[in-house]
Amino acid sequence: MGLITIEQARAHCRADADVPDGQLQPYIDGAESAACAYLNRALFGTQADLDAALDGLPAKAAAAAQNYADAVEAAAGIVDDDQRRVTLEVASLRKSTAAAAATRVMNGIVAAPSVVSAILLTLGALYSNREAVIVGLQVAELPLGACELLRPYRLVMMP
Repeated sequence: MGLITIEQARAHCRADADVPDGQLQPYIDGAESAACAYLNRALFGTQADLDAALDGLPAKAAAAAQNYADAVEAAAGIVDDDQRRVTLEVASLRKSTAAAAATRVMNGIVAAPSVVSAILLTLGALYSNREAVIVGLQVAELPLGACELLRPYRLVMMP
């Protein structure tokens, strides 16, 4: 995704210059990934990035279909029933995963400023709270949090 740069993250988290980029990058990736998961969409920095991802979908779909067909053909030659069944289940899972990824890209959006703000809020929370437990502090969720900023862009998936 790459919506937030290391420099933006360092400034937002008020991290000292001696904090390694490798320490900040997982928080950036986690915040961006959390936003995409909540939105059920892929996020892009520019319309050109979104267009390029959409343009690449037919080739990825063809590759996924070919991989599935190859796996089914290979499974046909497996004598052991359990091994054949598992091989087909894995192939089916990979096909479903590819289809879900394609759907997220087809529903992708260019990140609006409020989406970037939500990612920065999440990034700040991840950086500030690097441990699973907070001792001696009262914790309260702020009324205008990341979910409120992301909600207008969320694609609700129905079963």
